[in-house]
Amino acid sequence: MNLMNQLSEDELKAFRNDVEPLVFKIKSSSQLIFGLEGGDYNKGISLFSKKTPLQFLKFLFGAGEPTQSQSEKREKHINEFEEHHFDVYTEMAVSTVENSSVYERLSSIVDAYMEEDLSTMVWSKLEEKSKKFIITAEVLSDFLHMFDDQLDYASPTLSYCKAVENELNEKFTEPFKRYYKSQNKRLKKEDYASKLAVILSRPNSNLTLGEHTYILRRIIDNSSRLEIESDYKSFLNILDVTDFKELNNKIEAITKLYRNPSGHTGLIKQSQCIECRKLVVTQNGILKQLITESINSANNSY
Repeated sequence: MNLMNQLSEDELKAFRNDVEPLVFKIKSSSQLIFGLEGGDYNKGISLFSKKTPLQFLKFLFGAGEPTQSQSEKREKHINEFEEHHFDVYTEMAVSTVENSSVYERLSSIVDAYMEEDLSTMVWSKLEEKSKKFIITAEVLSDFLHMFDDQLDYASPTLSYCKAVENELNEKFTEPFKRYYKSQNKRLKKEDYASKLAVILSRPNSNLTLGEHTYILRRIIDNSSRLEIESDYKSFLNILDVTDFKELNNKIEAITKLYRNPSGHTGLIKQSQCIECRKLVVTQNGILKQLITESINSANNSY
């Protein structure tokens, strides 16, 4: 992409001053979550706590051998804890890039080649927040490449994934919430086995990538017996099950191969970031397919 090569020497210097604290002091999102380096689990979970991760979990859930119910509760809260910090990490990256003195120049460059790579129609239909995630990913990955291809590419990789997650929420689940409410439907007790019921009952909540793919696979395979998920399938107005399954497979791939490792296992290589990008922002990528499918569901909304 050579974004950095299009900046003047003074612009590049200013940009380096803006973003180096993000990309070099926070080496990975897992370190942001637990404040750890080199797998040292005797250190505190953050700069503000002397508790180790194990002590922190005991503090939250109590010591001793947990029951199955306690284990499930523990796993749920750990996942929520991590999700929150993934969001903090990506929002920090977006904010750092967006507040850079050369952001307007860089974003205009990304706009131009995204309109070519994705098409003007697809790029124009993406949510503004999704565009910011993509711009952040493009800029940070190019910036990191200037120094060393062995640096951690977790930040741009997570940003690509967050763009997909945001589109799924804004194009699929948010319209479904409005549709469901307009139909004066009431949630049944058994519906709460699905995360869809949870986000319907909590207006400001959204699904994660993993939750999206799990629900989509259930409705594509007709393995769900929940009325709420049946309603969601009808709302999505899936015209071609094969295409939609392919789309969900790609989303599952970026979740398992790139999004989860970015948050859990530390170093993400440049090659992994490039692979993730190919699955997200190319002519045959996820975002283009998502826009097509969202148009189908929009035609069936009301």
